[in-house]
Amino acid sequence: MTFRKLQTIIDLRRVAIKHLERSSHTSSLERSLLKTLQHSISERVPCWKLELTSGTCREVHLRVASADSDPEFLGATCILLLDRFENSERGSDFEWEWDAFVTRYRSADAPTRAAIMNGLDQGRKHSLLSDGVRPSVSDCTTKPVHDVIRPLLQLAKSLTVEEREWIAHADYGEDVKKHLRALNELLETNDCIYPSGENWFPAEVVELVSHGSKNPGFVGCTAIMLINAIADNDFQANADFRWRAHRYSYGSLAPIQRSAIQDGFRHIYEVLRDWNPYSDQFAPERLPTDSFLPL
Repeated sequence: MTFRKLQTIIDLRRVAIKHLERSSHTSSLERSLLKTLQHSISERVPCWKLELTSGTCREVHLRVASADSDPEFLGATCILLLDRFENSERGSDFEWEWDAFVTRYRSADAPTRAAIMNGLDQGRKHSLLSDGVRPSVSDCTTKPVHDVIRPLLQLAKSLTVEEREWIAHADYGEDVKKHLRALNELLETNDCIYPSGENWFPAEVVELVSHGSKNPGFVGCTAIMLINAIADNDFQANADFRWRAHRYSYGSLAPIQRSAIQDGFRHIYEVLRDWNPYSDQFAPERLPTDSFLPL
């Protein structure tokens, strides 16, 4: 099972839980689905089964088909997609739903929209859905790039004088003055993008510091790394490697820092359709759910 398929399933489960928890309905169907989804959220994906009966699947499908009158339409859509991933021969190929409800999907709150659209995209790519179901990159993106970059720039530019000095020494004390000057000049720019053709100053020390969560300036350097990874489509696989190595460190950051950093990684995942931080993982499905991107 691929990283992107796993991430899609996890996100659909999270969104389905959110919609069921805030539902005004208290039917046995909602209670049963919510219990199953909540029980599964911390498990490894292949160990989890929604296990809808045929009758339940039909009832969920009726809710999807009743978009104009059923307030649980979006949550039901997530559940129907999850069932399609689990039972590839059952249910809808979403050709009709795509034509009828794409406007509804696009008008959903951003996390719900992105989860559904990525689910539809992965479903088509795994031959589970109609080839005519084709969400755009913007459909699959939770936040526009400027809303992702702005908090990252704030983290980068908040690096203190002391942190900048420490960062400049990170290359075993080599070329400290040159690294410090380049770093300060970078942080004075509007976008914090490395100068064209510059592959060392200050990129080398920034990337070295972003390798260690205990390093002074770790957060600011991670923000600079992400800004540049977004700008160059993670050409150097810097974001790829760092998510794999430091994902738990990002989760333990202060809320504002955590949100900005994790949003940066999610944006890269949503925009770069072949981005895969577990490309060298023998079996990514063996990873626990918290190894994947938060929603």
